[in-house]
Order: sequence, then structure tokens, then C-alpha cells
Amino acid sequence: MRWLGVALVFFFAGCGDDDPADPVVPVDDAADVATPDAGPEKVDEPDVGPKVPPTPTTGARAYIITKEDYPQDLGVGAFAGAREGDYVIRNDEVRFVIRGGPTGLFTHGVSGGAIVDIGEPGDDLVQEIIPMASLGGTMSKNPAFEILSNGADGPAEIRVSADAAIAPLVAAHLPGSFVEGRMSQTYRLESGSTRLEVTLSHPDAEEPTLVGDFIFMGGELNLLLSELDGWMLSEGKNVSYGIVSEEPFQVLALGGFTALLGPTLDPPVEWKRWIVVGDGSASSVLDQMLDIRMSPAGHVAGTVSVPGVAVAAYDVNDNLISRFRTDDSGAFDGNLPAGVYNLIAEAPGRVPGAPVNIDVTDGADLTGLEVSAEPRAELNVTLETPMRISIQGDGYDERVGLPPGKHVIPVPPGEYTVTATRGYEYEADQTTITLEPEGNAVWAPTVERVVDTTGWVAADFHLHSEWSADSSVPLRDRIISCAAEGIEYAVATDHDVLTDYGPFMPEELKPYMQVATGVEVSTAQQGHINVWPLSMDVDKPGRGSIAWYELEFPELMEAVGSSIPGRVVQINHGRTETSSTFDYLDYDPMSPDPAQLEMFTFTAMEIINSGGAGYDELLADWLSFIDAGLPIAGTGVSDSHSLGALCGSARTMVEAPDDNLPGTSPTVFDSGVLAGRTLATSGPFVTLAKAGAGQVHVRIQAPSWMPVDRFTVWADGVLDGTHEIDESTDVVRVDDDVTLVNSGATWVVVTVAADTVPSPMLKKPIRAVTPPLQL
Repeated sequence: MRWLGVALVFFFAGCGDDDPADPVVPVDDAADVATPDAGPEKVDEPDVGPKVPPTPTTGARAYIITKEDYPQDLGVGAFAGAREGDYVIRNDEVRFVIRGGPTGLFTHGVSGGAIVDIGEPGDDLVQEIIPMASLGGTMSKNPAFEILSNGADGPAEIRVSADAAIAPLVAAHLPGSFVEGRMSQTYRLESGSTRLEVTLSHPDAEEPTLVGDFIFMGGELNLLLSELDGWMLSEGKNVSYGIVSEEPFQVLALGGFTALLGPTLDPPVEWKRWIVVGDGSASSVLDQMLDIRMSPAGHVAGTVSVPGVAVAAYDVNDNLISRFRTDDSGAFDGNLPAGVYNLIAEAPGRVPGAPVNIDVTDGADLTGLEVSAEPRAELNVTLETPMRISIQGDGYDERVGLPPGKHVIPVPPGEYTVTATRGYEYEADQTTITLEPEGNAVWAPTVERVVDTTGWVAADFHLHSEWSADSSVPLRDRIISCAAEGIEYAVATDHDVLTDYGPFMPEELKPYMQVATGVEVSTAQQGHINVWPLSMDVDKPGRGSIAWYELEFPELMEAVGSSIPGRVVQINHGRTETSSTFDYLDYDPMSPDPAQLEMFTFTAMEIINSGGAGYDELLADWLSFIDAGLPIAGTGVSDSHSLGALCGSARTMVEAPDDNLPGTSPTVFDSGVLAGRTLATSGPFVTLAKAGAGQVHVRIQAPSWMPVDRFTVWADGVLDGTHEIDESTDVVRVDDDVTLVNSGATWVVVTVAADTVPSPMLKKPIRAVTPPLQL
């Protein structure tokens, strides 16, 4: 089964980075829907058979969401996916929402019927849990929804059935895979329970069938991957989840996506598992799993020397098995599977405490355990603008983006160098601190803007968040991280799903940043393509994403809307080992194929991608496009999938007639891209202007901490000369006329480079590419 795990990584992985009230959705005409509440019986009504009892208001119940009867189910939250027409199965303790209608939430070609919410609106950290039969086979078409029991006479029960098919995303990577017949999934919940029984059936299967789940979770949910067969669990702030089965399964995690690969079953295929809900702690989930499985287990309880510190349980192989939360007195208790463990006190800003070794036997009751926590310290910072604070010490390296205001950063005691930065237009501030145990330091850094970028806006056009299968960055953290790096325009480009940053923008950041909704169209072979601006539609697959399956390149360009006025279509990392458009098309910049050039209706392409390779090749491609007269903007992007991969590590400076934020509409910045007025840079700000005959004027600015070694002139796409730059800490490094060797050149581009990487300000070597200057 290991090969399957590798294949699924390939399916859902996209480009990498440098560190790992809504309308009713109609039910299908053929759907067999039981009315959840038939209302009071009328005496003059003809006898048409038994009546459905009214849906209970307490205990286990099942119903269809309507604005009139169940408005509370339409509350907002980070991942509140419930809409009118969806199905709810709940009791007084837990709530599950099942997507109604013909289409699923995430992926094209998947029908409704999967879970999209667990918990009350606002606490939910689930995006979607999609059942799988065969390799990538899911409920695909003609879904039928049936409330088997609304809870009036016992447990609530809902069944969904649909025609089975291979999800198009999987089929694009593994042609020939197949699944046929009808699949069904039955959900059953009892009153007072915090565990949902889920049974997947594929009665039409004619051969042994792999079963499992595709699971998409929010970035604030921490997944614990243990080596224990038959369960997975997680922890979050207010809610935690787990899945347990009587059979072993393999768990494959990739950012915000998890593949749960269950057993391979002989026909008739039926697989039962339970989705368990906890209070946010891993132990509250594990306790229920052990009960369901009737596994050999024992009880542990004790206190931690410092209240509020978690207690982690590691097995003899250092696998994290569970984590207990402590109350205000420092007490903890819960259950562990039979085995030998080290209990260790853990918390932000503390090094792990001394381990307490325990041997848990079946039925054991180990109480009175005492676990010691190490001391911590605090760095208190006051920021006038968004900044990134980097804290470096002996074996410690922490970076955190913060909005304006006062913040407390927990740090272990020790000596540190602390640096405040705000991107490439600002000087850095730095100090050295010594933090005593339980002590604190106070700092109010200032960063001066020294690079004059009047008329230009700093943008990042390639960003991933928890809505990408290969990223787990919470949306709010993504926005803050960009603001801290001086990014003024951020475009959401998650893989094949639309993301709207707007509702997650902290109020204090609105003066500093504009955002737009886009998508990374992540094809199986023809590369990845970013498209923006787009409008999110939660009633469509991928929340309105573009279906790329089975399209050739010209059709793909039409599907992404490359001819739509105001829309930017950007080719991403076109020369990498995977997901590379120009490699797929076998484009040769030294001898361009006119037929290919005619197909190239995209409006932008990445030249500098912080997470990918191929800069020299991409530069050659782009120069050939400019020489052929194609109006393609060159861009720099971070392609950040994590907070460690800095937003804006490469960025695009966009020339705009008005760079006032927030007064200018993002469409103005998009117009600058479409006009080709873009500087791709991972460092300096470079401008290029006409000078005398056969001359151009080059101006290069950078803060004092940034190295700038050389610049190169390209005339009509051909190398014209490389010029060394004297080492300096001046803001203006070059401000000179440069005489061209090719005095008859019709257009010029300048590139800038440096090879040293000053830490913690930068993580990648410096590059910059100007827009073409027509002479």
C-alpha cells in the first residue's frame, strides 16, 4: 500500500516552497428525500400512510437546513460550509453538516454527500471529508439523499448514495483507474454521543476494493500521526477530531490534506468507522477511540508544576501518541493505550521538561504523577507598523510576523539577537537581549523606509494557505505574514479552490494591504497557472475554481479566460522538474515556434519563484517572448506554502498611477500587470529610463543591509554587458547612464544579482528583472 501513498502525494502536491447566504442547492430530481418535519396532522387529510414525526429540538435529530427553520446553522466561521439545502445530523453535544446537492465542496466531479462541517459555526475546522472506494473513486453523479430517521424514534440517521466514478483529479494522473456502480454512505448518531458512526458501502463492487477518506482540514488543526493501527487524531483550540476503524489504516498527511487509506475489502464492500469529536485536546479524542476499539489501556493522572502547560505522551520510539491539557491548577488526566511512555511538559516559550517514564498496563490506574515544566521568559514588543520579528540564539531561530500593536512573545530563557524587518524598502532594527527565567524584555523597534518606490506597489501573486491541499497556513496568519514583509497587494492562489482573504483581514492591517481572490489551476501535465481576479461561489466545486481536466493548451487558455479584459493569467514556475508548462510544450527560446507563440495568450509569467528553480531558463523564455512582441509581464513570487517560507521573499513591484492604500482599487494594480509595468525582484528596487543616444539610465536602490553585486544589460534579448557594483551601504547603489554595445537596440532589460544571503532578513539569493524599456 505504500506505493499508493506516494501516488496520492503526487496527486495533491502542487508547487513547493522553500520550507516544508446562499441560494438553495437543488436536490437531484431522482433523489429520495424524506421530509424531516411533516407538521401537525389535519383531521380532513386523506389517509396517505404513516406520517413522519416532527423533528426533535433536543437529542439526536436530522434535518435539511433552511433559513426559516434553521438559520443558526448558517452562521459564519473560518470553515463554515453549511448552506441552505445541506443536511444536518446532530445532538446536544455535536453537529455534523453533510453537503447536499449535486456537487461537493472541493473537487470537480465529486457529488454532495460528504461532511463539510463538524461542530458549531465558528468552531469548525473541517473543510470536507470525502469517502473513497477504489483508488480515487468517490460518489460522483446523481446523488440521492434520505433521512432514514430524524431522531424522533431513536438515533438520527442519514444515507447518501450516488454513482461512483474516479475523481477527475485522480484520473488525470492515473488513466485507466476505474470504479463502477453505486456507492453509499450512512451517517448515524445517538443522543448524548460525541461520535458519529459512518458506514461506506459499495455493493456493486466486483473485486477487492480499497476504501478510505480524503480529508481536508483547517490550518489551526494539529494532526497527530501515530504509528497505531486504525486511528488518527488531532487537536485544536476549541475542537479536536479523530477517526477510528476496527481495521488498520495508513494515514498520509500533506499540508492541509490527509489521505486515510483503509483496508482492501472483498465484495460486498462495507466499511464502518467513527468520527469522534473532542474538546480541542488530543486526549479527549483518544479516550473515546480506546473505548470504541476496546483496546488494552490504562488511566493516567497527575499535575504539572506550572498550570496551563500541556503534557505530551511519547512512546519508546519518540512517537507522539497523545497530549493532555491541564486545568487552572495544573491537573491532567486521561487514558493511554497499554505501553511504555515518557510524559513531558510542553508549552510555547519553554524547552521540554524532564521526562517522566511510565509503564501503562491494561486496567492500570496511575495517579499522582508529577511532571515538571521548565521556566519561560517573555519578549514584549510594541510595533507602530506590521513587522517581522526574528529571534536567534543558541540553537533557537524563530520568526513571527505581527500586526501593529503590543505583543508578548514567549521565549525560553537565554541570550538572543532580535531583528525587526519590514521587507525590502526598509532598514532593519536589531538588538541583543538576555532573558532570565520567568523574566522579560521590552522593545519598541523602528524601521525606517529608505527606498523610494513612489508610484509602485509591492505585490505577491503566488500564495498558499490552509485551503491548499499542500499547505496548512491559517488565513489570518497568511495575511499578517505578508503585511509584515511590506507586501501591499496579496493575491490568494490556492490549488484548484478559490480563497477570499477579505473576511480574515485584521482591521489594523487594512491601511497597509489590498487583497484579491484568485486560484492556481494545477493541471496534471500542462503546468500550474494562476488566475485572478475571480469571484468565489460556494455552490460550485472548488468554490468556483476552473475545471482543467482533459483540456489541451489552447482550450486551457480559453477556460482560464486569458481573453477576458482585466483578468491576469500567469504561468507559474514554467521550468521546474514538475508542473512546468514550457517543458511540457517543449518550447525552445532560441528558436521559437510561431504556432506556439500564437497559443501563448497568457498575460504574465513567473521569472523569479522563491520556491522553485529555473531562473536562467525562465529569463531566456521571457526575453524571447518580449522579442517576439508578446505583452507578457515578468513577475516575482514567493510561492509560499508555509510561514517559514516568507511571503514576498520574491515579489512583484507594480507601477500604478496611484499607490495610495487603501484608497486604490486592486484593479488598478492588475492594469499595471496587464500593461507589463512590473519589476520582478527578490531584493533591490530597480528603474530603467532612456538616456542619450545608445544609452540607458540605471538606478538601483536597496537598504543598507542588502548586498547588490552586479547588474546585467540585455539589448533586444541578447547579453549586452555585465557591470560590477562597488560594495556599499548607501541606499542608492547605482544611478548612472550606461552605454550600450548594441547602440541600435530597440528595447532593453536590466537584471540585478547578489549571491550572499544576509540572515535573518533574506533566505534566498538576490535577483531582479526590470520591465522592458522600449528605446
